[in-house]
Amino acid sequence: MKRRIIALLLALATACSLAACGQSADSDTSDGEASSASASTEAESASGSDLSSEEEAILAAVPAEAREDCVSYLTDGVMSNDTVVISLDGAEVTADMFIYYLSYYETYYMLMFSLYGYDISLDDAYSDDMTYSDFFVQMAEYASLQMVVARKLAEDAGVTLSEEDQTDMEDALAELLESDLLYLGSNLSAMEKIFTCTTYGNNYQSAVYGEGGSEEITDEMAEEYAEENGYYNCRYILFNGVDLEDEELEEVHAEAQACYEALAQLSGDELVEEFQAQQAELNEDGDAEECYVSPSSSLSFGDTVLALDEYEVGITDATDYGYFVVLRLPLGEENLSSVRQDYADDLFSAAISEAASAADVTYADVLEELDYAAFFDALAALQETINSAS
Repeated sequence: MKRRIIALLLALATACSLAACGQSADSDTSDGEASSASASTEAESASGSDLSSEEEAILAAVPAEAREDCVSYLTDGVMSNDTVVISLDGAEVTADMFIYYLSYYETYYMLMFSLYGYDISLDDAYSDDMTYSDFFVQMAEYASLQMVVARKLAEDAGVTLSEEDQTDMEDALAELLESDLLYLGSNLSAMEKIFTCTTYGNNYQSAVYGEGGSEEITDEMAEEYAEENGYYNCRYILFNGVDLEDEELEEVHAEAQACYEALAQLSGDELVEEFQAQQAELNEDGDAEECYVSPSSSLSFGDTVLALDEYEVGITDATDYGYFVVLRLPLGEENLSSVRQDYADDLFSAAISEAASAADVTYADVLEELDYAAFFDALAALQETINSAS
């Protein structure tokens, strides 16, 4: 059941993200990533012929009031789906959008805490001046505000939606299950607003930062950004030193050093070809491919690679895994495209923050009136109903 929930959360988060995140071919995969991958597989396998009957059973168990207006149901009538909770220069955030983000963040993070063995309550202190409950409210306010700012920013720049955009959104909305949306206190209307804002934001990035845009990110700009922020492409050879005695580790070091010194005598294509051959033969984690790494990764050989010039060989000091001989390579067009996207995401985030700071933003009193503890209790009860009927 937890895997199904993770798959749902990841799917909705991806669909509602303003930025399309580039994938890095890192050699390490965390337990969380592994769980996510298996969760996605399980979600795909669940899309068979029994899905309709399962959906009917779930919806039959959900109170009619929740299906009619889930926000009102979860907030005991303090808000309804269409209640305006934030206003920004004529743009509005409705409660169904805010509640979706509030439910998403609370559900996702509390589930992750549980999976990793942390016993955290919503009343626990997140920082000196806020609880976890306060933190989730703050994130939900910012995320929903970010969405409407993104759309306004795009519309002010003359960005529009194409017929293909409209069709893609309709297709994406058609794939959503009502029970999945109810699980996060949401509905199709809220998701349509979020999808629309997301598409406006993505189109804005393409129009402004893409080829021919007013702030086009050139290859040179992307390469400079990559250098400043720790992106790199490399090959590596691991000489395993895990659980070895000192004398054995010295032998591993000597082997790694000999490999490094031999490769360091080469250059150009000869170096790349020989390194690849040595990698295929000697790398003790079995990886024989290039390794593209983004700043979010933390690999044992990262600092060593970043200190090298392109087509230069290096060797690490002893790490928890042993010794690495590494070869730094150019990013290549595919990886540089990923860097450009990340750079565009950063510029877009800065533009949103600047626009939000300059705007007249009003928060409705109802946000202060809502009993968030009671809301989270009601959400948990609804989620348990859905889980039980699944």
